[in-house]
Amino acid sequence: MVPPTMPATDEFGLDIAGSDERTVIRVSGELDLGSAPQLEAALEAEPARSAKSLVIDLREIVFMDSTGLRAILAAARQAREGGRRFAVTRGGEQVQRIFSVTGADSRLEVLASPEEA
Repeated sequence: MVPPTMPATDEFGLDIAGSDERTVIRVSGELDLGSAPQLEAALEAEPARSAKSLVIDLREIVFMDSTGLRAILAAARQAREGGRRFAVTRGGEQVQRIFSVTGADSRLEVLASPEEA
């Protein structure tokens, strides 16, 4: 039985919406060893590569491991090296804990929603 505070599914999902100005990649479910390659592929594709501002929306992530964190930090580094803005939205408690414990929250721009970008 799924606890009432958890989403009904932890299956990974990904949605890309964007323009030349801003691309938002919304991810949901579990961002881990099995799903991180899908996020990495989305980050290498258009429109994520050409947008002036890239936001990864983590609000619907129920679990993230170090592989997911690595993918996000690599994307942030690539965006900065390309002179582009990079941000993530504040994820759930588990995601924020990983950011805090690793110090990633001090290296990432963290927004409440993609609209803030």
